[in-house]
Amino acid sequence: MSKNFHRLKVFKFLYITLKIDKNENKLNMRAWIEKKNLKGRDDRLNGEPILGKALWSPPKGEKGADIYYTMREVAPEDIILHFTDNVGITGVSRAAEVYSEGNESYHSSWSGPAIMVPLKDFINLNPIIAYDDLLNEENKEQLDIIREQNKVFYNRKLTLNQGAYLTEVPIELVNIINSTYASKTGEDLPYVTELLSTAKGSTNGEDKWEALKKFIAKIKDVTAVNKFFDAVNLVLNKLELTNEDELVYASALSNLQLTIGGKYVTNIKKSNSKVLLGYYIPTKHLSSLLQKYPSLGYHSEAVNKGKDIIWVSLEASKVDVEDFVEAITELAQRNKKGQKSPHRSQFARQHNEWIIKAALDPETRAKLFTSSNYYLVGSYWEGTTPEDQTSRFLEQGVWENGYDDKFLDEVKGASVGSHIAIKSVFTREKTKSVMAIKARGVVTGNSSDGKHLQVQWEPNFKPIEVDFTGGYWPTIIEVTNPSHIDAIWHNHTEKPVAPMTFPLNTIFYGPPGTGKTYSTLLRAAQIVEERAITDYQEAQRIFNLHLGDRIEFITFHQNYSYEDFIQGLRPDTDNSAELTFNKVDGVFKRIADRARKNLTLSEKGPEEVSKELLFDKALESFIETIQDNEDNFKINDTAYITEVEPENFRYTGEKWTNHRNGLRMKFSDLREFYKHNVTSRRDVKKLKTISGLANQHATYYFKVYQSILKYMPLDTDGPVKVKKQNYVIIIDEINRANISRVFGELITLIEPDKRSHGAIPLKTTLPSGELFIVPSNLYIIGTMNTADKSIALLDIALRRRFEFEAMYPKYQFNGVEIQDNEVLEKINEKIKCLKGHDFQIGHAYFMDKNESLVKRMNKKVIPLLLEYFMNDEKEVKGILQHAGLEVDETAWPLEIKEKRA
Repeated sequence: MSKNFHRLKVFKFLYITLKIDKNENKLNMRAWIEKKNLKGRDDRLNGEPILGKALWSPPKGEKGADIYYTMREVAPEDIILHFTDNVGITGVSRAAEVYSEGNESYHSSWSGPAIMVPLKDFINLNPIIAYDDLLNEENKEQLDIIREQNKVFYNRKLTLNQGAYLTEVPIELVNIINSTYASKTGEDLPYVTELLSTAKGSTNGEDKWEALKKFIAKIKDVTAVNKFFDAVNLVLNKLELTNEDELVYASALSNLQLTIGGKYVTNIKKSNSKVLLGYYIPTKHLSSLLQKYPSLGYHSEAVNKGKDIIWVSLEASKVDVEDFVEAITELAQRNKKGQKSPHRSQFARQHNEWIIKAALDPETRAKLFTSSNYYLVGSYWEGTTPEDQTSRFLEQGVWENGYDDKFLDEVKGASVGSHIAIKSVFTREKTKSVMAIKARGVVTGNSSDGKHLQVQWEPNFKPIEVDFTGGYWPTIIEVTNPSHIDAIWHNHTEKPVAPMTFPLNTIFYGPPGTGKTYSTLLRAAQIVEERAITDYQEAQRIFNLHLGDRIEFITFHQNYSYEDFIQGLRPDTDNSAELTFNKVDGVFKRIADRARKNLTLSEKGPEEVSKELLFDKALESFIETIQDNEDNFKINDTAYITEVEPENFRYTGEKWTNHRNGLRMKFSDLREFYKHNVTSRRDVKKLKTISGLANQHATYYFKVYQSILKYMPLDTDGPVKVKKQNYVIIIDEINRANISRVFGELITLIEPDKRSHGAIPLKTTLPSGELFIVPSNLYIIGTMNTADKSIALLDIALRRRFEFEAMYPKYQFNGVEIQDNEVLEKINEKIKCLKGHDFQIGHAYFMDKNESLVKRMNKKVIPLLLEYFMNDEKEVKGILQHAGLEVDETAWPLEIKEKRA
C-alpha cells in the first residue's frame, strides 16, 4: 500500500457507528455492483486495484461532478458483485475497510488524487451470472420496477449505464441476481445468505401472511400457484417434513420458493405475461421430461459439463406436477440426507412459514385467494350471436370485457381473489327496474390486458333478484356499498323464491306468431330451475345448458311414429353379411329413463347412492381402457368386446355365425350384478331383474363384470345425496302428427295419477319386453298452431290429458313495443269477423323495430293472409284496406305500397 495513502480511522469509527441498526443492534449490510473492464488494462491486473482486491476511483469526475460518492458509502462486510468486461458478474468479494484517500496512485495510469476501498474474501464464480441471463425480457418487469425506485447500473433498455462504476444493489435486485445464480447451481451466491438475513423485513407472522397474499395477487394465476403448492405438498409428505424441520426453508421475495437442506426444490415467478414453474432435478430425468415437454427450459451448459443436477423451468399452464414429483423428490431426499439447511438461521427474517402451512393445509391455502374486492360485471355484447355471453363465460371459466377502448383499467384492477358477479338489469311492469344476479365467482387469473379474467364460477348457483338497481350500471364496476355486497354475495336481502306448481302436461295453443315457442322455453327453464324466471336471456342460457339432458325439444310431423318417439327397431347397417335389427329407444323413452333414474336415486340413502356411483366410476374407467386400446378386449378365448355404445358393449366371437355383428351387453345388467353383490356365475343365473341375454350368456357377462371390479375406486369423497330434479320434453307442433299412432299406450301412462308417483301408478310392457312407467318428474309441454288445425278437431284422448293455455295476439305487454300495433289490431279485428280467433296474425311479426311496415306486410303477413283465405285476393285486399293500408293494384303477388295518410 502506498505510504501516501492515509487511513481515516476516526471517520471509520463514526461511519460504522452510524451504520448500526438501532432496532436490531446489528450492521445493516449492503450490496454493490462494480463495473470493470479488464481486457487490455494491465494496470488493473497487477497491484492493489486488481479484481477482488480493491475498489478504486478518482474522487470526482473529469468535470468535477461527485459521481463516485458511492465509494465513500461502502462499509466493512458489504458485498461487492464484480461485473466485468460487460460479460456478467464473474466474482464476489467483501469490503475489508472503509475507503481511503491518497494523493497519487502508482498502480494506475490515472494521475492525481484517488479513493480506494480494500476488499477481502474474493471468490470467482463458476458459472458466472451472464449478462443475458440477468438483464433480459424475462426479468424486465421486475427490473423496471426496481429501476424506477432506485439508482441502478442498467437503464430501461436493459443495457449498462455509462459511467456507473459502483452502484448499490437494492435487496429486490439482490434476490433476482441470487435467483439467477441459484437456477444454475442450486445454491445461493456467496455471502448473500447473511445479507438477506439482515435485510429489513418483518418477523411478524401476520405481515408475512399479507406479503404472501400480495405476491400471489401479483402472479394473477391461482391455478399456477396451486401447482406450486401441490408440488411442495407432495415433496414434504413424501419426505415426512413439516415447518418444524429446520432444513425446510420457504420465502416469497422475488419468487415463491422452497429449499430443503440449502438446495432449491421448486419456485414460481411471473415473467412478463408468463408464469413459470421451476424445479431442481437430477440430470438423468431430463431426457424423459423433454419428450413430454419439448419447450422445457434448461441450461445446456450444465449438461455439457456433465453436472448431475439441473434446473428446469416451464410455463405453469403446461405443467402436470405429477410428471416432476419423482425427480424433485429424489433430489430433495438427497438434500435432506446431505446437510442441515443454513437458511432457517441465516434467513430467519425471510422464512415464511405460511407457505408451508398453505401447501399442507387446504383451508389455509384457500384463504390466500380471498379478496375484499367485489365487482359487478355485464355479459351482454350487442351485435354478437348470441348477444348474452353468460353461457360461454360459465362454460369456459372466464369473463371478458366486450369493449376494446373502455373499462380497461377497471378490468386490470380486478386482482386474483376478487369476488365477481354477472348482473342483468331489466324492466318489469313497464316502469319497475329489476336487477338479477345470474352467476357468481372468484377471479383466479388476470391477463392484465384490460380484457380477460379467469374465473372460478360457483357451481349450481341459482340466480337471484336483489332489491336495488341504482340506475345505470356499467360493464364492470367495483361494489363498495356494504348492503349491496350483502345482498349480492351473502344473500341477505334476496327475494324469496316462489314455489313452482306447473301441470305435468301442458299445451300452448294459438295462431302463428303469438309467442308459443318463446313461452315453452321460458316455462322449461322455470321447471328445471324450480323458481320464477322473467329474464328471457337467462331462460335461454338455462335451456341451452340442459338441452339434451334434462330438456329435449322435438317437432312432430305427419310421418312421426311410435318408433321415433318411444321405441322401435332399426336395421343394422354395419352388418354386411345378414339383415339384422337393433332395438333403439326414442327420444321420449330416453329422457323418461333419465328422469326415472334421478327419481330413484333421490329416494335412496346417501350410502346406497355412493355405492352405485362407485360402480359407475369403475365402469367409466373400464370403458376408457377399452377405447384407448386398439385391439378388441378379450373376454375369454372365444369372445371379445368389439366396441362401446352409449348404453352397452358390443361383443362377439370368432366362430359365431348367427350373430356376425355381435350382441349387446347392457350396462344396466352389469349394474344389477353389483347391486345384488354377485360373486359367481351361479349368482347371475339366479337374478330375476336382468335381461334374458344376460342370463343366457352369464359366463361372458360375469367375466366382464369381474374386469370392471378391478377398476373400483378405493374410496369416495363421502356419502352423496342425490337431489330430485325436473325434466322437460317440448313437442312443437304437437297437433301435426297422428297422436294415437305416436303415443300408443302412453296416452294413458302420461296422466298424473298413472305416473310413477301417482295415486294409481301403471306400467306397460314395451314391444321389446321391457317394463316402462312414466316418471312423475317429467313434464310434457306441447305447442299447437290453431290456424293449422282447430283444437276442436284434436284427438279427444289427448285433449283430456293436457291442460291448455291460450296464446293470442297482444298489442302491448311488459313494456315491449309492438311496431305499428294499430295496423295489427285492425287486421285481426277483420280476421275475427271473417274466420274467427284462431286465424289471427301474431304480434311476433310486428316486433322487429328494424323492419319497415311495407317489408313486414309484403314478405310475411300478406302471404299468410293469402294462405288463410285460399288466395282470395278480394278478401285479403278488404282486410288490408280495413287496416288503413294502400294496396299496389299492379303488383303480383299482392303487395302494399304504404300506410294511408
